[in-house]
Amino acid sequence: MGGLLTKTVVADSGDQLWERTFHKPPADLVLSATLREQLDRLLRFQRATCITRVVFIAVPHRGSLLAESFAGRIGRMLIAVPATVLTPVRLLRE
Repeated sequence: MGGLLTKTVVADSGDQLWERTFHKPPADLVLSATLREQLDRLLRFQRATCITRVVFIAVPHRGSLLAESFAGRIGRMLIAVPATVLTPVRLLRE
């Protein structure tokens, strides 16, 4: 997991996560200012400019077969999604 988190520190998301989540650009969404700000913090990130080089060793950037195994299912049951992530998503469903 550390390698995947590190990857987000050295990458720019742009609008890719917005468009993959909502299937349209952020400008086309009708959202309250508060909800837009919360979603923006979740779905947009910029790379840390102070990091100039990263070496990844055996990081499964495209996922792992273990994730679909019995051990992976147990691991998913032990993980809880933070409320800071769930709150904006719940507001979208209302």
